[in-house]
Amino acid sequence: MRAPQGGLIGWFAQNLMVKFNSISSIEIINRLQLDTLGDGDSSLSVVELGPGNGFSMTELIASKKCKTIHGVEISQRFRDLLGDKFKADIDSGLLSIHDNDAKDLSFLEDSSIDAIYALNVIYFLNPLEEYLTELRRVCKPDAKVIFGVCDTVKRNDEVVFVNQDWDVCMDKMKDAGFSNVEISEEIACGDMNFYFISSLAGKTGNTMN
Repeated sequence: MRAPQGGLIGWFAQNLMVKFNSISSIEIINRLQLDTLGDGDSSLSVVELGPGNGFSMTELIASKKCKTIHGVEISQRFRDLLGDKFKADIDSGLLSIHDNDAKDLSFLEDSSIDAIYALNVIYFLNPLEEYLTELRRVCKPDAKVIFGVCDTVKRNDEVVFVNQDWDVCMDKMKDAGFSNVEISEEIACGDMNFYFISSLAGKTGNTMN
């Protein structure tokens, strides 16, 4: 997984994160349907991949549904920002920020996570299959996994933005063992259109609403 850097990828990642993530943060937390996970109490364990500026993380913390939240962020600049922004939550033990590449979540035990989500991250997960295998490993049997994606990336270099075909991404999720893989309706955001690709960990026969 790449960290936002200088040049095209850095400019795109930072500007898209601000415009897209600030609008879609509430939506992706709503789509996790936290009340339906676990015992419906405040004991959930949730992972966000690439929290960036922390828009979604703010919404997740405000839900008061989580016992532990793990942010996986390989950008030092964003880790510093998150450390300052969420110092109280880190000090309380609610939140931890990790510099791991998401294909190595060795700090998490098997079947320990209730939900994983990411906005504008799936493009950079290469090879995607390795990341999906690791995500599924840490998921509980009925865990939810949601990726927020934006069609704007299809205008950019496929060498950098590797995963641009949502159908291919969904097929790879199914091949990795995820179930109930589906894509949302198109959601307009100014001159951008975005979607949510959602699934279950696939270890049970549960269905997703």
